[in-house]
Amino acid sequence: SAAYAATLKYLEIAANCLAADAWQADYDFTRDLHKSYAEAEFLNSHFDQAARLIALLEENVKTNLEKAEILLLLVVQQTIEAKYVDSLTTARQALKLLNLDLPFCRS
Repeated sequence: SAAYAATLKYLEIAANCLAADAWQADYDFTRDLHKSYAEAEFLNSHFDQAARLIALLEENVKTNLEKAEILLLLVVQQTIEAKYVDSLTTARQALKLLNLDLPFCRS
């Protein structure tokens, strides 16, 4: 939709304006901006770009809870792309970060 495209453009501009030390200087803002940017990318069907931003977030977030939240973005994206096995694998990875286990069932 046009709203998603406009949102993506504003977030892209904001991300490009960040200082080189943004992750250290204003961690919360930088994390939230990149998370919104990644969401906007996959809502605009730019899955490769969204995956790149999710990887950047994974590298920079500080806690396992934050990493699990970022992996949730990837789970949603993989589900949208009908990559269901990948989505379940990523969900398991996120749960493992929280010391939770999703039993594996075979039919």
